Amino acid sequence: GIDWAADGKSLLVNANNVLTQVFLDTQQKTYPLEHPVLVLFQWDSKNNTTILLIRVKGVLKIVEYHLDTKELNELTDQKALWALRSDDGRLIYKDHLKQFWQPGPVEPQLIKPLKQQGGKAKSFIINDNIIYDINDENQLWSYDLNSNTFEILGEVRSGVDNLSDINKEQLLLTVQISAKKEVVELTTSE
Repeated sequence: GIDWAADGKSLLVNANNVLTQVFLDTQQKTYPLEHPVLVLFQWDSKNNTTILLIRVKGVLKIVEYHLDTKELNELTDQKALWALRSDDGRLIYKDHLKQFWQPGPVEPQLIKPLKQQGGKAKSFIINDNIIYDINDENQLWSYDLNSNTFEILGEVRSGVDNLSDINKEQLLLTVQISAKKEVVELTTSE
């Protein structure tokens, strides 16, 4: 995981299960945690908080980690492919069945209008309290968390791996142009 600071002057990187802030002038600042960081989902550089997937005693947990105070708050121990906070602070996550959830008062709540919209990518985007993703039919869609409205915005070409970023006028998509796989056989003789 890599996430840019809001001011564009540094990156927060999850490398070798450790969070490191890398500044444009090549300085680095490491944030050691007692548990390995498996995925950096999101960095709110203004509040200096992160949403992470960590492993605690063999159990995967989505946590919020405050980089300044080193405070770790468990958000859920549900299995998740991707998780983000909305602009108003709601945690939204996509599970291994590609269903969207948000924590509820007692148990997680399925976002029912998004039941078959998970698509092949594990990630999704939230901008202005609106979730954006691409479904299996290569349709770009949005779901407004405030009004609970779902909308198909258009189609993207096949081969788009995921939606990387969005603003009011433009999309940033990740497209796989080519892939090369090689098989190697290693044999030893006495």
